[in-house]
Amino acid sequence: MKKLAALTALLLLTSATAFAPACAEDKTVGPEEKMSAKTYAPNYCAFTASFPEEPYVSRRCEGDSDDTCYNLVSYTKVFDNFDTSIRVEIICNPSTKETYDQLDEQAMKTTVRAMTRRSVIEAFEVNTREDEKYDYRQAALIGKGRVGVKDSIYIAQLWSSPSSLMSVEAEMVGEPLDTADELFAGILKTIGYTGEIKEDKEESSESKQSKTEQ
Repeated sequence: MKKLAALTALLLLTSATAFAPACAEDKTVGPEEKMSAKTYAPNYCAFTASFPEEPYVSRRCEGDSDDTCYNLVSYTKVFDNFDTSIRVEIICNPSTKETYDQLDEQAMKTTVRAMTRRSVIEAFEVNTREDEKYDYRQAALIGKGRVGVKDSIYIAQLWSSPSSLMSVEAEMVGEPLDTADELFAGILKTIGYTGEIKEDKEESSESKQSKTEQ
């Protein structure tokens, strides 16, 4: 799992060798706990995701200071045939307008490819989009991977807004199974933007400025 801090650091680096140290293994600093809700939507994150059951969350740190720490949300399901499983991991941290501006289409593509470097054998084209109505960008990659002797379908997504940055890694491993396909697709469909419409934010800002001037 490539960490969110490493993804952000990638924006400031230009070579793969420079990126490698930023991907050092992190450490867990607290117990893994089951969330109290099926929907992940912290107040600092402009994005959300829902699960069929409460996912687990653990606190991870890449260094000794608090600003290197983040919450890793994870959901795993092993199906009755014991040969098919799905795994979804999400990290969302506060971000800045500066980072959002740096994450243009090319940077989003580069970052998503880096997320899948160790997991994907064959990667398809990265899809990107920027919604003009909403103030966010998204990049996604689908690839084929291998877990032991089993084939896998691997999906990486990066979501960026002026206030937060979210990474999503989802993998389905093993024999094809309709129930697994449906559950996997169902989770992915819930992932999205929950922030305000761009125009509404601009109007709100203008309204506040007008009141200040009065």
